[in-house]
Formats: sequence, C-alpha cells, structure tokens
Amino acid sequence: MTRKKEIAMTSRPMVFLICFLGLFASDKSRSEVLTDDAAVALIDSNGHAEIPENYTSIDIRAFDGAQTLRSVTIPDSITKIGEYAFSNTPYLTSIVIPSSVTAIYDGTFSGSGIKSIKIPSSVTYVGWNNFSLGINNCDILESVEIGMSEIPNEIFTDCTN
Repeated sequence: MTRKKEIAMTSRPMVFLICFLGLFASDKSRSEVLTDDAAVALIDSNGHAEIPENYTSIDIRAFDGAQTLRSVTIPDSITKIGEYAFSNTPYLTSIVIPSSVTAIYDGTFSGSGIKSIKIPSSVTYVGWNNFSLGINNCDILESVEIGMSEIPNEIFTDCTN
C-alpha cells in the first residue's frame, strides 16, 4: 500500500510538468494579431516593414499614420487585414497581398500613397472606402486588379477617377 502512495505522489509533479510543457508548446503556435505598437516597431530605417510569419492578421489601424512606411512584406500566414490598417501612409506606394488573405476591411488603404494593387481571388470580403478619404481622393491610384467575382460599389467611395 505504501508503494502505491509513493507512485501516486511522485507522478503528480510529472503530470503537472507535462501539462505545463504542453501549454508552453501550444502558446508558441498560437495565432497572433499584429497591433499598432508592434507594427510601427517593424519599420526599419529604409521605411520597410517585414511582418513575421507568426502573425495571422493585421489589426485595426496597425500602420495608420506611419509616415515613414514605404514598403511592406506581408507573409502567407496573414488571413485578414483590419480596418484602416494602412491608412494615412502617404509614402506606401505599392503592396503585394498574398493569396492567404480572405478579408480586407473598411478603409484599409484610405489616405495611403498606393498607386497599384492586386487583390487576389482568395479575398472574399472587401470593405468600403478602401481607396478614398485621402488628400487626393484616389487620384494617385493607377492600377487595381481585383480577383473577386463581385466588386463592392463602396470600395471606391469618393473616388473621382
């Protein structure tokens, strides 16, 4: 009987350790949202931001107002780009959206310097005002390729060209 108690008592720390390690391991693989503080910290001295693979979405206003942002690399791990994520970034002139992205929310590129953009067919939702509200009201937008079968009317709200 004493032997059984010893086994039971010594196995508890082991079970705890296994559970702890399991939580730690799953924490590493947990999806992360790129927030504004983290996003701004990614911009290097050349104005380039490379988003790490551990992020799965770009948060609301993540790069909003980032005056030094000139280019960004979005990894295939990103599935959603939040509202106004790249708004008010006048020196961001082009962007490549990976085919992993399924949603681009309202005003994502409003007030940006985007001249050309390709929205892949993987995107099933595009919010309103994505290319407007800027100083030029999308006058600088030269090329838009959209892989969606239906283009929402509101995507170019207030655009004159």
